[in-house]
Amino acid sequence: MVTAFACLSALSVAGCETAGNILGGATPTEPIAAQQKPTPPPQVTYRIALAPIIGAPEAMAKQLATQLTQAGERQRITILSDRDAKGEYALRGYIVAAREKSGTKVSYIWDLTDGAGKRVNRITGEEVVTAAPNAKDPWSG
Repeated sequence: MVTAFACLSALSVAGCETAGNILGGATPTEPIAAQQKPTPPPQVTYRIALAPIIGAPEAMAKQLATQLTQAGERQRITILSDRDAKGEYALRGYIVAAREKSGTKVSYIWDLTDGAGKRVNRITGEEVVTAAPNAKDPWSG
């Protein structure tokens, strides 16, 4: 009985070592967390086909498309401005500008649709900007 107790005591003290020693395996030299290297997240990139922007003058629409493309690049999103381009999503913009007493009100709607044409998201809003004095064209502001 004393021998059995001594053996159990020896095993319990040995358990304070590593499990690898008890089972005859190798002793790890680093903590387990340090041995496993996390895999970096995949570099996800999306391709969004930009439809012509409706409502804005051509020069303004081109400038806005350029700014959207540059902003997309910073976020690893490819904005395709070619009308025939195919992307995972499509972006359609509608912009209206109207004169008001306090300036020019620009209203916008942006629709993001998936490949099947189903709307995924809609962004709407209005901004009032200071207009040039005596400007008749709301886009000049």
